[in-house]
Amino acid sequence: VADSCFITGPISTNMTFLDRFGSLDYTINNGTTNWSTDWGEGEVDGSPTAGNLQIGFDNVRGGTYTFKYSVTNWIRRQANLGVFTNASLSFDYRREKLDAGDALIVQVSSNGFGGTWSEVGRLTGAAADGGYSSTNYNIRNYMSTNTAIRFIGTNAMDATDIVWLDD
Repeated sequence: VADSCFITGPISTNMTFLDRFGSLDYTINNGTTNWSTDWGEGEVDGSPTAGNLQIGFDNVRGGTYTFKYSVTNWIRRQANLGVFTNASLSFDYRREKLDAGDALIVQVSSNGFGGTWSEVGRLTGAAADGGYSSTNYNIRNYMSTNTAIRFIGTNAMDATDIVWLDD
């Protein structure tokens, strides 16, 4: 068409994989894109409402559920990041009664649950936070069709050492 112009370019979108832990369920997808798997945990019961890994009510957070982590077990989830050009892992956390030497380790794998896990962060003690803090980790180097995230406690953690995770 005369005197017309067409401009094309890359399209940028923000897609999120999100679990707000707003209900007592490991299958929730609150983002614009669904997770590839549900949350899985290293405890035998596998329940989001029992044991040392559970979704519960934190009075500091207010009228919402959050994820409560204690002891040395792990919780993990997987997402397909293979079509994206950038990725970050962000969440809010509060440490409760962590002793020196206690830590919740944040890990990522680009080869699913059976792949090699790489530490991208660590929430350490001694600490007892009065409120929630936000953190963000660049996981671009781990993007794949089966990118997995995992939270795992150090051997020093016991049932009184708690880290709350949300959003």
